[in-house]
Amino acid sequence: MFRFNSVMMVVLLPVAIAAVQPPVQAASRGTSEEAVEGNGIARDAYFMLRRQGPTADFDASTAREKAVQQKINATPWLSLPAAYQHAEVWEPIGPAPLVGGQTPTFPFIPSPVSGRISAIAIDDQDSVVFAGGAQGGVWRSSNSGTTWQPLTDNLGSLSVGTIVIAPGPHARNQATIYLGTGEGNFSGDSYAGVGIYKSTDSGHTWQGPLGFNEFHGRSVNTLAVDRTNPSNIVAGSASGVCGVSGVGCGAGLPTRSVYHTIDGGTTWTKVLPAAAGVTERASRIIQDPNVATRFWAAMAPVTGAGTNGLFVSNDSGA
Repeated sequence: MFRFNSVMMVVLLPVAIAAVQPPVQAASRGTSEEAVEGNGIARDAYFMLRRQGPTADFDASTAREKAVQQKINATPWLSLPAAYQHAEVWEPIGPAPLVGGQTPTFPFIPSPVSGRISAIAIDDQDSVVFAGGAQGGVWRSSNSGTTWQPLTDNLGSLSVGTIVIAPGPHARNQATIYLGTGEGNFSGDSYAGVGIYKSTDSGHTWQGPLGFNEFHGRSVNTLAVDRTNPSNIVAGSASGVCGVSGVGCGAGLPTRSVYHTIDGGTTWTKVLPAAAGVTERASRIIQDPNVATRFWAAMAPVTGAGTNGLFVSNDSGA
């Protein structure tokens, strides 16, 4: 019996009558499991009866093998073009707006919306642009945005907080790129990441995640690479969620703060004062355009009790 909303449908199946009557104490095939327990019939005997065929000479193994072979030989009801019958081919059908998405109105009126882009970086030497989606990974375009190629589908996180290209000249397709995972837009669906990834071939291959102990379960939403030393980097972390409707990422997460590395991301040191690093989240970090040894960090409080404002480093982020 199946029920579809308010419509009930009864399906009658043909049942073959066994030629030999079952033993007196055995349960009939229509006996429920509850009745078996109530009558004291052994469970093993009950389930053994459930496995028996409709007749005494029924061979379940042969019937199963025959059914599998019939399935293999069956003609599908839908025939695909020859080119798709034996090739595991996926065809991209986007990007395209989400139909019936949430819009910033009250009350919410479903309408076509697009996912947010949380990071963008331009390599003017190769005439290439990199864009990172909030939960869509990093994409590359070499024709001014006409077509795009995904670069990070196989990484540990598709949530993008920031993309930074190391300053300075480089050989073609040999740019050093740092990707901070974890969206940092401070929303209930800004998913956390797993750390920082690094590419030395313009995004074709990636190393990492770097700084996992410092950034997992957080969002690396800002990075500043020293224009005089690409191994000197300052990174800022913020909150992130790990589930729908703002589900947290659990206990024991790394401290949200500003971190510093001098070896290209292999090791990291928390550099803000203790009082500032406990409750804050980094919003933006930049290298001073005039003084290379000076870095600026804008901080936003997690709660009203947090210290916010602007921090400055005059020793290259140390």
